[in-house]
Amino acid sequence: YGIIYYYVISIFINFIDNCNDIVSKNSFLSAINNYIQNFLKSKSLLKIWIVLMICWLPYIIINYPAIIHADSGVMLGEYWNNSLFNHHPVVQTVIWGSFVDFGYNVFGSYNVGVFLYALIQYLYGTFIIALILDYVYKKGYPVIMVFAVFVVFALTPAFPRYSTAVCKDSNYSLFVLFMVWLLMKTIDAKEQLYNFKVKSNILIFVGWILTILFVCFSRKNGIHLVILTSIFTLLYLRKNVKSLLIILAAIVIGSGVYFEGEYIIKNVLDIGNDDTKEIYSIPFQQTARYVRDFGAEVTSEEREAIDAVLDYNQMAGLYSPELCDPVKNTFRTESTKEDFSRYLGVWFKMFFKHPLNGIEATISNTYGYFYPENVGYYKDVFFMTQCVDENKIGPSEGLKAVSEWLCNFNMKTRQMPVIGLFCSLGFFVWMDIFVMIYFILYKKDKKFVLYNIPALITLLICVASPANNTMRYGLPIMFIAPVLLCMCFKNEK
Repeated sequence: YGIIYYYVISIFINFIDNCNDIVSKNSFLSAINNYIQNFLKSKSLLKIWIVLMICWLPYIIINYPAIIHADSGVMLGEYWNNSLFNHHPVVQTVIWGSFVDFGYNVFGSYNVGVFLYALIQYLYGTFIIALILDYVYKKGYPVIMVFAVFVVFALTPAFPRYSTAVCKDSNYSLFVLFMVWLLMKTIDAKEQLYNFKVKSNILIFVGWILTILFVCFSRKNGIHLVILTSIFTLLYLRKNVKSLLIILAAIVIGSGVYFEGEYIIKNVLDIGNDDTKEIYSIPFQQTARYVRDFGAEVTSEEREAIDAVLDYNQMAGLYSPELCDPVKNTFRTESTKEDFSRYLGVWFKMFFKHPLNGIEATISNTYGYFYPENVGYYKDVFFMTQCVDENKIGPSEGLKAVSEWLCNFNMKTRQMPVIGLFCSLGFFVWMDIFVMIYFILYKKDKKFVLYNIPALITLLICVASPANNTMRYGLPIMFIAPVLLCMCFKNEK
């Protein structure tokens, strides 16, 4: 891949520099370019949206009532059993469960409620993608590239399957993509955001508040992405003080409502939560590998400190290089802050005693996010099943057979040369890295780097995640990178 990418990147940079000449001199590309230009002359947003909905429609129909991820099955079980736990986003759990109950109470079918939830996600998901593609098109970036990216979104199975599936990461990723669009609109209007006589400025202000709430309440680490993106946005706006204050106010309001909501969930509604074992996946994994490889060097005091937080006796046997779950599931919830402080001291000392061991533990658990050939959790999107009571929710036997056929057909695309790369999270990560470096080296405006901040933060979250190469964790990168690739080109406007 290193050798292949070297030449592909060289060819692609040449295409960026000479795009207009290449398209005009190639009769096929020129014909496509002219046809799309004529097609999008008027009502381009509506046309892109409708065509994308048509391309994704089979996934909504064939997978009726919907593809339901395992986590969504757990969330629905918590909702039905009144046993909400803040490991999964509570607000999304309640909305999801309410839709299912609505289908049963109004139409006498849980399936209808599931379908309505997926249908609404399908409608706003296709609209958000159409919105940002229309923005790039209207900015004057090459039509042929906008069309190529549209084809990737429309026909690559990972996008329609995830965007129509009931999965907390699906709507979260779409909201993050909307945030990128909002960033672009904010930067465009940075000189006069404070002027509320302009209706679009009011929409941007309200949009920031709502987007922050949607992103934060749809996934637990959404607040980290929002805070870091907000910091870079405010730094970019520092010379436009009035506009900066408007965006700052929107961020404060949105974040304030989120933190107030979290306070009510934890302290008023008394819904439990302990994300310690999620946050500390990296040190837990490094400790387990250390115990496996250098267990003879562990002193009795170190062993006692580790055992107060994790089950020491099971760590070496449970250690899996690409998945932290077996080790972190031995986390002792009764451990105190003092226990954890002692453990971190031991982990820190062990890391510096055998640093290569710790680095290898982290790389083994993250390399899949950079390795295009790794299928990994790609299967996650195709074998998501109705992890709920099949007597209440599930497709008919005939429809189930068609759904499984589509699933198997989509899985085969992953093994196809070139086409399979567009079903690879690792490929999109390298696309995003290319975009970022190109922006830094060739684009002199820092706004392009700013647009990519949510994708970069997502990559950091993936590296810190407990599982290697989980596509749903990296979905924001897959949504953002192709759009920004268009912006590497010169815009005619």
